[in-house]
Amino acid sequence: MLARQMCPWMCATCCMTKEYNCENATTLPSSAATCRDERQHCAAIRAANSCGGVFRTTMMQQCARTCGYCV
Repeated sequence: MLARQMCPWMCATCCMTKEYNCENATTLPSSAATCRDERQHCAAIRAANSCGGVFRTTMMQQCARTCGYCV
């Protein structure tokens, strides 16, 4: 996955990348089996690059699966 290599913090893939110790590594949902999106338009949010940065905390709760916050 290119996001893991190029922008792990912004793309919320730090916990999947051993070399990084980002703050989102401890706040990700615990299981991909229970991880889901709460919003209907998460794909559009991701396409607009709004899964990270200032939106990270909200997107972890509302678009966890689409934004890549599932473990």
